[in-house]
Amino acid sequence: NKVANKEYAVELNEFGAYSIEYRATDTDGNVGTFTRSISVYDLTPPELVISDDVPKTASVGSKIKLPEATATDNVTGNVTVKIFVYSPTNVAQKYESGIKYEAKGTYVIRYFAVDAEGNISVETFKVKVS
Repeated sequence: NKVANKEYAVELNEFGAYSIEYRATDTDGNVGTFTRSISVYDLTPPELVISDDVPKTASVGSKIKLPEATATDNVTGNVTVKIFVYSPTNVAQKYESGIKYEAKGTYVIRYFAVDAEGNISVETFKVKVS
């Protein structure tokens, strides 16, 4: 019985599924095979960049425009950013062009970016309204 010991380098440069087949042949010509499957996943969330500071305080009845944000993914490039505003009673509203603070309390602002693999980046800010 001889044991073969040979090393090979396998480069996994792309995300996806790979199969590696090991094959051995003995002196009688008998062939044995073994296949190993390897999956390479993208686990890196997008990089979320907010262009300016979100105000920490506001007055009831005031209307503000939130800073813009961009997100870049290591695989797909640009990713859409969505912004949600949560009222003091925890009612969520998708941010479109401005917020009117209609009640006293703490509002939560969340910026979200999700890439094609489902990796998520979230930035959360609180605004105290009085």
